[in-house]
Amino acid sequence: MGADSHFVKDFVVAVLASVVAGAIIAIFFGGLRWTLKKHLTVTVPIIVLSAFAAWAVTNWTSEPVIGVAGTVVDESTNEPIAQAKVNLPDENVRDTSEDNGNFRLKLTHKLNGKRVHINVAKDGYRPFDATVEVPSEDFIVKLHHL
Repeated sequence: MGADSHFVKDFVVAVLASVVAGAIIAIFFGGLRWTLKKHLTVTVPIIVLSAFAAWAVTNWTSEPVIGVAGTVVDESTNEPIAQAKVNLPDENVRDTSEDNGNFRLKLTHKLNGKRVHINVAKDGYRPFDATVEVPSEDFIVKLHHL
């Protein structure tokens, strides 16, 4: 799910929460008998505030976002390398490549458009150090066999 679809999902949740808040006001606090002016001065601001609050809460509690994902391969053979240690040291995020070489580093905050330092290590290979722009979901790491 990309950043845009997360925004859409969060926005829909916020709007639905706001509609529920408006319905509660209308049903339980006599809002069904209110004038249009009273709705504009009471109900609408509450709906707007609850929409903002719901959006903020869904963003603060959302699942981690992809920072860098990709595959670790041997530089000369392009064969996947399993059990390589993949690290974003400045973000304190680590993973180990799977049998097919795939790895996925998830961040707890969005760094879209920022560059992060990545290093990859595996016994028998030269360590890999680089910077990569996040998010990156098809990052190929080519390790040089010693």
